[in-house]
Amino acid sequence: MGSGTRSEIVEAACQWQVGFLESQIKEAWIPLFRRVLKGVDTTGLKPSADELSITFRVLAAMVKEFRRDDRALVQIVDELYNSGVLIETAEPEDFDYERNPANQMVFTALGLISMLYSPELNPAPDKFQISTRQTQSSRTSGTPERRRLITRSKTYKSYKETLDYRDEDVALLLRRFGTIIPPCQRSIFGGQYTPGPGFAPLMPDVSIEVSRLNYRNLCRVVDINIEWVDCLSLHLEFVRSGKVLKLFRFPSICLMMCCCQERSTFASIFAGSMSYNNPPTSEHDGAREYYKEVLLSYRLIFGQGPGSAEDFKRRAHLWAPALAELSDPILAIICGENWESEKAYPIYDEIQAEDTAERYSPSEDFPYLGKRLLKIQEYVNDHRPNNLRQLWHDQANKWNWWMLWAFVILGCLALLFSIIQTVLQLLQLIFTAPPPGR
Repeated sequence: MGSGTRSEIVEAACQWQVGFLESQIKEAWIPLFRRVLKGVDTTGLKPSADELSITFRVLAAMVKEFRRDDRALVQIVDELYNSGVLIETAEPEDFDYERNPANQMVFTALGLISMLYSPELNPAPDKFQISTRQTQSSRTSGTPERRRLITRSKTYKSYKETLDYRDEDVALLLRRFGTIIPPCQRSIFGGQYTPGPGFAPLMPDVSIEVSRLNYRNLCRVVDINIEWVDCLSLHLEFVRSGKVLKLFRFPSICLMMCCCQERSTFASIFAGSMSYNNPPTSEHDGAREYYKEVLLSYRLIFGQGPGSAEDFKRRAHLWAPALAELSDPILAIICGENWESEKAYPIYDEIQAEDTAERYSPSEDFPYLGKRLLKIQEYVNDHRPNNLRQLWHDQANKWNWWMLWAFVILGCLALLFSIIQTVLQLLQLIFTAPPPGR
């Protein structure tokens, strides 16, 4: 990708997203897409180039509907049928039943485009369904043993919901599955602040510290394992019992969502996920802010701390088998390069990232992800190095680190003085001893 100019970075992300969508369309072609799209072979096993073009045009029509306020899946499906891009296969009295596959297709497309969740590509006939296979890799803290970490998510409370909810607002439907859209923890509207189910109370005034959350500290001192996941709703979820930190492996999606020239695609859905007395101002774009935060979280963990990017590259071979599938070129840059590097800087310039700092405000700098970052930091703060290697790398605790150095230096000086004293005593014995024969 050369020096990584802005146009090259965005072009690489765009090409990756197109390739990703093509692969997912092909996988879901038989159970979902070919059943309802007009102008395709309903018996074909794989889509042709022309059929892929038809599918992308339908996805573009969906995106326009996602931008509209207070939309339910059934309304989006109705618009698609009215525009003549879907197959009419039923009598009017059977529309609700026969349009179930179309509702499932739109639900799947929403997940694939937003990456907020991983939809099941072959869902049960009467269900909206999220895949339970959302983890691609579960390595590593750098230890030699390779083992599969089986972790359960607290983000989801359900993986299946009945199609009866197709007439609910999309944001409310997503809430039935769990915390797919995280609550914003900052007041973004005028008037009295009134937190609700989708809009959490402000977080305590505790700083997010780079020295605690950079990857070198997480890996070498706290021994935290990285688990790469396929959906954004699991990004930064931390499982204390297994010391597992989940990270989203497709940052190109976030970059594309931040590059919209107008209000982002899912701004209305994010606004609909909140509960408050007064609606947010029309200028606020919660979706864009959320995707931007995800990119900034990579900068926080990998791009700022000394040695963190190098440690990512040093351990990349351990993740290679899982990350090779649908490999995102932006991931290697955003995690494997310092944020000021020639390759990484254009990404942060493109999203108009704020200046870096050693400490961040969770409510101002990370209103969507701050709660999860603080949870990780709390665990790091409670951790105590239990061997010399961890103590050596624990530069976040400056007192312990300098005490270690003081102990090493004083110990070396004491050893040196002891050796010098011993040598001097030996020399004294040699020169004061009487000559032989006297």
